[in-house]
Amino acid sequence: METSSKREMEERLGVPIIAMYANDHGWRWYLTQETEAGVFNGFVLSPHVLEGEWGAITESDLQELQARPVDDNAARCIQGTCKKCRRTVFIDIGQLTIEQVKEYLYSKKSFECPGRHVELYDMLSAYDWEWTPVWKTMPLSDEEFVKELRSKHPESRIFVLGDELDGLPSLQTLRDLDHVGFGEFESATHCYVRHDSPKGKRRFYVEIPKQPRD
Repeated sequence: METSSKREMEERLGVPIIAMYANDHGWRWYLTQETEAGVFNGFVLSPHVLEGEWGAITESDLQELQARPVDDNAARCIQGTCKKCRRTVFIDIGQLTIEQVKEYLYSKKSFECPGRHVELYDMLSAYDWEWTPVWKTMPLSDEEFVKELRSKHPESRIFVLGDELDGLPSLQTLRDLDHVGFGEFESATHCYVRHDSPKGKRRFYVEIPKQPRD
C-alpha cells in the first residue's frame, strides 16, 4: 500500500515534475509544465482512473477541487487510535478504496501496536478508525533511520533484530543477553536500547556501555 514518490513518478512519466497537489478525496496531480500563466499540463491519479491519465488543469481548478501542495514524502493515509492504549497510527492506503482498506486491515490477524503490545486479532477491530483519508508526510525509511541513528551514536555499535540490514549485524549474533522488558536487552557490560523503525517494520538496538556503579 505505497504511494508513488516524486522520483518514481518522474521515472514512470519520463519528464520532470515541477509540483504535486492532492486533495482528501484521493486525487493527486503531478504537474509537469506550465503552458501559460496558471495553466498546467500534468498527470492525475484518481479513484476513478487508478492507472492515471494526462491532461491540463488550471490553478482555479485546483482551488475548486480543494487541492493543496504536498511534498515528496506525502501519502494518502487513514488514522486509527488503539482501543487498548490510545496510541495513534497512520496507514498508507495509496489509491485503495475504503472497502479494500477494510479488507486489508481485517486480514492482519496479528500485529504489534506502537504502544508496544502484541495483539492476536484483526487490526480492523483493534483500532477506532477515521475513514476520511488525509495526506500526511510519511516517516523515514529503514535505511534513512539507520543513517540518523549512526549520526546520533557515531561511537556505538548498532544491531537489527532479525536479518542483517545495510551492513548492520543481527542482535541474535550476540550471546548471553538478558531480556530486561519492553523488548530491550543487556549483557554484563552493555545495554541494548530499543529504537523502533518509524515505519514499524524493523527494530534496531544501540549498544551503550553500562555506567559503573558507585
